[in-house]
Amino acid sequence: GTPSIPGTAEVAAKECSLCTSVIAQSIAGATREIAESVDAGADVIELRLDFLAMFNAERDLPKLLAACPVPAIVTYRPDWEGGKYTGPEEERLNVLRMAVALGAAFVDIELKAAEAFFSGPLPPSRQTQIFVSSHNYEVTPDSETLAALASSAWQ
Repeated sequence: GTPSIPGTAEVAAKECSLCTSVIAQSIAGATREIAESVDAGADVIELRLDFLAMFNAERDLPKLLAACPVPAIVTYRPDWEGGKYTGPEEERLNVLRMAVALGAAFVDIELKAAEAFFSGPLPPSRQTQIFVSSHNYEVTPDSETLAALASSAWQ
């Protein structure tokens, strides 16, 4: 079978898990926030890469993942979906693919970018679970709209 990522089985077995987002602007600040969050009881850490200034994926992403003693969700949210990333889209997608290659427990990809993400190179035997997300900061969609979004995420 596929080897599991440390901590993911424990999180999946819980009825309720605590996740916190790390939104520091520096790697040092992010590693402090990770430690503080875990000490305070976080079961899962969301690494918001789009908040980091001077982020260098090859240098910084392995450090951040190594600093997480609990499963990590790697998120690199673009400005068009409410995040802070404003650079080239293919570069952002490659960073998220790198997170998969490095064995992140979870990667969050926006529904609007999912087709481009999955059409690129991914490790053939990956452990990472992929979240396909959609964000609407204006209104809460009705049940039919939510069902249509969920259906399109599976396609």
